[in-house]
Amino acid sequence: MKNFFIVSISLLMTLGIILPRDSVKASQLGFSATANVKDLDNRASEHSFFDLILEPGEKQTVTVTLKNDTDREMTIEQDVTSATTNINGVVEYSPNDIEPDESLRFNYDDLINAEREITLPAHSEKTVNIELEMPNEKFDGQLVGGLTYREKIKEEEAVPSDQEGLAVTNRFAFVIALLMRQNKNTVEPDLKLHNVAPGQVNYRNVINVNLQNPKMTFLNRMHVNAKVQGIDNPDIVYSVNQDRMQMAPNTNFDFPISLEGDRLRPGRYLMTMTVNGTKDDQGDYTATNREGEEVTYRHEWRFEREFTITGAQADDFNERDVTIEPENRSWLKWLIIGLLLLLILLLIWFILWKRRKKKEEEEKAKKEAEIAALRAQLENQELPKIPKE
Repeated sequence: MKNFFIVSISLLMTLGIILPRDSVKASQLGFSATANVKDLDNRASEHSFFDLILEPGEKQTVTVTLKNDTDREMTIEQDVTSATTNINGVVEYSPNDIEPDESLRFNYDDLINAEREITLPAHSEKTVNIELEMPNEKFDGQLVGGLTYREKIKEEEAVPSDQEGLAVTNRFAFVIALLMRQNKNTVEPDLKLHNVAPGQVNYRNVINVNLQNPKMTFLNRMHVNAKVQGIDNPDIVYSVNQDRMQMAPNTNFDFPISLEGDRLRPGRYLMTMTVNGTKDDQGDYTATNREGEEVTYRHEWRFEREFTITGAQADDFNERDVTIEPENRSWLKWLIIGLLLLLILLLIWFILWKRRKKKEEEEKAKKEAEIAALRAQLENQELPKIPKE
C-alpha cells in the first residue's frame, strides 16, 4: 500500500462565535457537534460556547453531543488546546504550530481531560464528557481555548492526486470555544513589543513585528498603523493600516508589514507603530481606518524600534521570494570571463618575457665566457723579444 501524504485543508467553524446558535448542522460533513451549555448554572455569559465560572481548584464535567448522520461508522478525533493568535490577528481555537507564549501560566493540556477518539456507529449520537479543572491559584481574567472535532481519515481513504505519493483530503472541523474564569473582574489588556526583523509570509518578503498580549484577557478591535523607513536611505518606506483584529489572552504573533514585492535592501531602518484596542465611543483615542473613518478606542500603545537588515539576510530572503525576478547577473559573467582572459594574457606575457630574459642571460653569459677565454689565452702567450741594437 502506498504511503500517501495527506494534505489537510480544514474549514473551522466556531460554535457561538462564527455561527450564533447552539448547534452547527452540516449534513455535507456527515456529523455535527453540539455544546450542551443550557443546563449549566455557572455560565458567565449566554453564549452558545462554554464560558464558565469555577472556584480555584474546582472540577467540573461538561458535555458535547456528537451525531453521525451517515450510513457508515465514523471515528471523530477530539483535540483540546489553548488559544493562540495567528499572523492575521485572528484568534485560533484549534491545534496549530504556534508556540505557547511565555506569559501563559495555565495550559489547557494540563487542565482538561478528554477522549482522543470517539467512535460513532451509523445514524447514532453520543454524548462525550470533558473533565475540567480550575487551577488552585487565584487570578482575575480568563483561560481561553477550544475543543476541535474532525473526522479521522485513513490513509487508504485519501484521494490520490496526479502526483505519485501525494493525496489530498478536505477535512472539515467543528471548533467549540472553551473559556474558564474565577470571577467577572475586569482585566485591562496590555501590549508589548518584542522583536522586529525581516521575514517571509507565503514566500514573500515582510518585516515582522512581534507583539505580545501578556494579560489574561482579550485585546479586541485591534487597530495597527505602522511604518518602516530607511535610516540610511529615507526613500525606502513601507506602511500598513489594518484594523478589526483580535488577540487571545497570553499570546503573541508576528504582525507582517509587506514589502509589496520589493527586494529587501541591507541597511538600518526605523519601525514606528501605533496600536489601538477596544472600540469605545467614550474612549480617549481615535484612529483612522483604511476606509477613512475615524474610530474611537479605549487603549493606545506607541512603539518605535531601530533594526538592521544585513546583506546576508537580504540575499537569502530575496532569493526565496517568489515575486522577485532573479537579478540579471550577465555582467558578472562577462566580468569573470574578461578577468580570466586578462589573466591568461598576463600569464602568456610572463612566459614569453621569462623566455626572452633567459635567452638574453644565456647570450650574455656566453659572451662573457668568450671574453674570459680570450683574456686567458692572451695572458698565457709569451710576449715577443725585442732585439738589441
